Amino acid sequence: MSLLDRLADRANAVALRRIATRVAATDADVEPEPLSFGSSAVAERLLKGELRFGGVSKTTAQGVAPFGLGGVLWEREAHSFIWLDDLATLASDDAQALARAWTAEWLKRFGTGNGAGWTLPITADRLVRQTNHLIFLRQPNNQPFNTALLHSMRLATQFLAARWSKQRDAFQRLYALAAAVFGALQIDVPIDPSALVSTLAEECRNGPSSNGTVTSRSPDDLERLFVLLVAISSRLTALDQRVPGDIAGVVKHMAPTLRLLRHSDGTLARFHGADRGAEGQLDRALAFSGVRKPARSGQVAMGYCRLAAGRTSLVADVGKPPPVQVSAYAHASALAFELTSGRRPVIVSAGPGENFGPDWALAGRATPSHSTLAFSGLSQARIAARGKQGPDDPVLLDHGPTEVTCRVTRSEDGTLMVAAHNAYVPSHGMWHQRALRLSLDGRQLEGVDLLEARGKDDEVLFRTAQTKRPDSFAFAIRLHLHPHAQAGVALNGAAVAITLRSGEVWMLRHDGTCDVSLEPSVWLTRDEDKPVASEQIVLSTMADEMERRVRWTLSKAQDTPRGIRDLHRDDPHS
Repeated sequence: MSLLDRLADRANAVALRRIATRVAATDADVEPEPLSFGSSAVAERLLKGELRFGGVSKTTAQGVAPFGLGGVLWEREAHSFIWLDDLATLASDDAQALARAWTAEWLKRFGTGNGAGWTLPITADRLVRQTNHLIFLRQPNNQPFNTALLHSMRLATQFLAARWSKQRDAFQRLYALAAAVFGALQIDVPIDPSALVSTLAEECRNGPSSNGTVTSRSPDDLERLFVLLVAISSRLTALDQRVPGDIAGVVKHMAPTLRLLRHSDGTLARFHGADRGAEGQLDRALAFSGVRKPARSGQVAMGYCRLAAGRTSLVADVGKPPPVQVSAYAHASALAFELTSGRRPVIVSAGPGENFGPDWALAGRATPSHSTLAFSGLSQARIAARGKQGPDDPVLLDHGPTEVTCRVTRSEDGTLMVAAHNAYVPSHGMWHQRALRLSLDGRQLEGVDLLEARGKDDEVLFRTAQTKRPDSFAFAIRLHLHPHAQAGVALNGAAVAITLRSGEVWMLRHDGTCDVSLEPSVWLTRDEDKPVASEQIVLSTMADEMERRVRWTLSKAQDTPRGIRDLHRDDPHS
């Protein structure tokens, strides 16, 4: 932790103690609707005493609260009440009893403003979740518990309202302010909500999210902020108050970007720390937003391009990595794509590995964990600690591509996206260009991956690297498959057949200039208790010339019908 961070934490602690002496412990009648959802599979593991926070797993006696059981990363997640989203999703009597018991333990030990859970980001997350699930938490016959809970929520609201501007990260600053507004609109606090709403509108107008994006480029961050702003707008409307135009404007910009980032199965693209998203959460927020503008095939926003036709959707990362200072969860994933057919993911990313520890977290961010091209043993960017003070400091991403271009054209043959990045120029003197064309019926994706030296300077770098490190020019195009997609090499190695649970069959063919193989891969998601084994298609060869091209196609088998009744019910724990 840097000196500036330590000074900020110390100042926040002083302000928190001052605010805590002035907060009255009164009751209030509030019944907000939940706006955040978790995982029922995770909730069932929590009920068994199987806990995982900050990438660390522990098995405890049933009912043991998670506080004080782990390191800094563990405590961050435990104090953020991420488990409350999960238990509320399960919504059984046992889940409600556990949520109340853990909340009571937290209130007893930390509810008056002490402990590790009173940083601005953690406080904002906890306040939003407690407010979302207040009906689930409150106990009809336990007034002391209810009073203590509302007292801590008022303290959190006033703390965020007083200190949000001290947060250096722009997204966390806006989110902390929005959480304070959300709390002030829902519970009785000695703060003028209208003044906070005006301040939020000003931040929406002048901040980096004014165009409906977030600097981290994380679909998850964008969804979290969108859901919260929609909830604030809905609450203002319910109170017969005007929604400021600047807040409505940001919501209006965010909605089509989130639709762009959504696959045909309703899940989010898994880039830059994002997972699939909680089922139903984004759908509900989009419906409440009132913004009906759909995403168009070929649309580009926040560094992503969407191609969609028929039952097929594709989302590609065509932007530069986020700035280093907000790259704690950034991926080296330029030109990677994900493809979904109906409600079946086909081509995917390995996903965010933070839930399984630091090694998996780093692996999930590297280029070989994405469906794109990479030179052997090389990632597009350096993922390493920068100015690291301790094991819990964020691992940042830098030295990534400085230029990423994208253009889209539409024709009678479909929609064509051509994108390129220069990440491999310093090491190999070569640009990577990827062209993807999705047919009008969505049944065929044509791909061309090109490595080329552009100009004399690149040629010099290429020849120097070829002389010194000729073996380093081996490269592979990786296409990671979802665990439910079954693959097999066909046509004497000229193709790979991919069978989905819906009965669809996709065929991957290449131009014969490379070797094709099936290799192990993993699927990383918070819903599972361990990494799930999957496969990846690997097209490998050498870039032995200054221009090297590999052509491939991914198309539905001819006997796959245009319309499929996809009735197979997935086991959420498989």
